[in-house]
Amino acid sequence: ALSITESSRAQTARSRLSEAFRSPSKKLTLHPEIVLPEPSDPTALLLRASEVTKLSQILRTRAKASAVFVEGTVDALAPMGKEQEDARGNFPGPVPIVYSLTDSANLSSSLEELQTVDGVEGVMLSFFGGKEIDSVDAYLEEAKDSAITDMCSAIWDAGLQPIPELVLSPGSEWSEEDVE
Repeated sequence: ALSITESSRAQTARSRLSEAFRSPSKKLTLHPEIVLPEPSDPTALLLRASEVTKLSQILRTRAKASAVFVEGTVDALAPMGKEQEDARGNFPGPVPIVYSLTDSANLSSSLEELQTVDGVEGVMLSFFGGKEIDSVDAYLEEAKDSAITDMCSAIWDAGLQPIPELVLSPGSEWSEEDVE
């Protein structure tokens, strides 16, 4: 029996995302951010899966997205993941999905739910709760008391690629040495 370990799954996720974010022809690539709201109307809830599937297909075929970042419930994300995986072996093929985690307190349960969704390759988490950072010193000060490493490790252990989101203060300047 063939066994796929979580770390090999995470390596595959990293490889697929790396390929999606790179443009060998130096052309712009499209990585839309989609918010899938939770409908309050029961009819909208019934129609959500088919609409999300259509959106997924349009992003892949017409918009020619290279990857898609999705915020919403894992349940709302499932039809997009299924459509992307169904495209495997076709042209254009599937695009990697990155789940935008909005509540890091629910990381564990979100990772558990994401195990059942095809097509998800990464999880974007907002460092420091989206607080603006204006310097390397401010970053290091915030990082010293944070659980970023543990959160990234949990994502990696779940077979997904952690993707950090760091919000920089407008007008802040960082030297090349600071970001190496």
